[in-house]
Amino acid sequence: MIGIFGGTFDPVHLGHLALANTAYEHCQLQKIIFVPLGTPSHRGMPKVSSQSRVKMLGSAISGHAEYEISTIEIEKSSPSWTVETLEHFRHEMPDETFCLLIGSDAFKAINTWYRWQSLLDYCHLVVVSRAGDDAVLNIEVADFLEQHRIFSLHDMVDDDHGGIYWLEEEILDVSSTRVRQSIAAGESLTALLPSAVEKLIKENGYYGYK
Repeated sequence: MIGIFGGTFDPVHLGHLALANTAYEHCQLQKIIFVPLGTPSHRGMPKVSSQSRVKMLGSAISGHAEYEISTIEIEKSSPSWTVETLEHFRHEMPDETFCLLIGSDAFKAINTWYRWQSLLDYCHLVVVSRAGDDAVLNIEVADFLEQHRIFSLHDMVDDDHGGIYWLEEEILDVSSTRVRQSIAAGESLTALLPSAVEKLIKENGYYGYK
């Protein structure tokens, strides 16, 4: 089974890596494909260029043969939609089973995503609890979870799509917004970023680093 992990990665931080590592080990994934967002469909533009975000992401996962980067969304001239990215991977690798990795905080708003109820036509969802997130769901998302929730990894292997697996292990509570705020405030980044990413930010002055 292959994990798909999308996001702006603006910048990639230790919370992202904790989520990936937890899902990789717990779900016994073959690999994880990181998919940096290109042109956002429902949020503001990333603070640094696509090339800079890919460079930071590459430095963060260097040495992890089980991780790779796809630039499919960055290469598109149109807005990026997760469901279309999943369609792409399903078309390219029809015999594989995919799971979309998502933090519990993002899952709470999944009903705002484009064609969100079609996501499960192409993959399973693996929701990873984020420390400090109360995970209170609105009625629509709660019903979605109840209808599709699975409780065994075997269910994801037996069927190649359609399930939502809630991974109860809490991941580190770090966000890209917090990282950028810490940079603006001149605070230490050691507990927030991989050292290689921190080095790139400092060397290139990303996010106004001085």
